[in-house]
Amino acid sequence: MINNGKVQSITEYTNMETGEITRSKPVLRDMQFSHAKGYLYRFRDNYIKKFEDTPLPKQLTWAEKGKLAELQLYIVGDSQLLGQRKNGKLIPLTIPDISKILECKDWNTYKTIAQAKKYKIIKDVSIDNIIWLSYSPIYGLKGKRLTIDTFIAWQDELKEVLPSWVREQFIKQVTILPMVNSNV
Repeated sequence: MINNGKVQSITEYTNMETGEITRSKPVLRDMQFSHAKGYLYRFRDNYIKKFEDTPLPKQLTWAEKGKLAELQLYIVGDSQLLGQRKNGKLIPLTIPDISKILECKDWNTYKTIAQAKKYKIIKDVSIDNIIWLSYSPIYGLKGKRLTIDTFIAWQDELKEVLPSWVREQFIKQVTILPMVNSNV
């Protein structure tokens, strides 16, 4: 069945012990191509969501905004951390790495990162005593969902934009996480 750019499919739930289908549920999915809506372009690729109601601060220059937009391409997975793969390992971007990406001098990169930190677009996050730069999900979210890790890193800034029930759900989730190191 086709409905306004959607196609209906059936999701079946199977008992893994018996192989019996325990439940079937119709689901509407986006069609790859719809005459009404067009082509679903690169829908399986990684992408960054930007929000019309939260543009980068006007105090930033256009050059700084362009550099920050370029850095969004280096957000790793759904973590909001800026990194890259080297020798099969995931490592944080350093100032020299960023300078190379942005094709500018280190002093210019320091200035751009300082401005981004001033306006809470980027912040330092320490993981296992390694400092990573984290990109605010308010200005660009990689993927569909805000993760618990990102919420923890950006909770002060997210207080202003998330509904209270969402914050409460994340706080409940945090309180049931096991303590990894009791010395923290």
